Amino acid sequence: MALLSTWAAVLGLIGMAVAARAFVAILFNAVPALFEPTMIVVGLAGVGLTVGAFVTVHDRRLPWLLLGAATVALAVVLGLAILVV
Repeated sequence: MALLSTWAAVLGLIGMAVAARAFVAILFNAVPALFEPTMIVVGLAGVGLTVGAFVTVHDRRLPWLLLGAATVALAVVLGLAILVV
């Protein structure tokens, strides 16, 4: 449980940094039109997967799979923030 919580906390911290960078880019209109909705949808999917990992904490493998999928979503958002901005 502690490792699961630590992984989720790291995802949250990195996600906040990426969201702050994307917010500043959107604020100054320095991004293409589809950047904002893509960041929102993929970011919310990652948050939902992380929440799902905590909801299914009593299962043996599912929380780890959900956190892995949330990490992939964060990597996609991070890649978008680096490549587009």
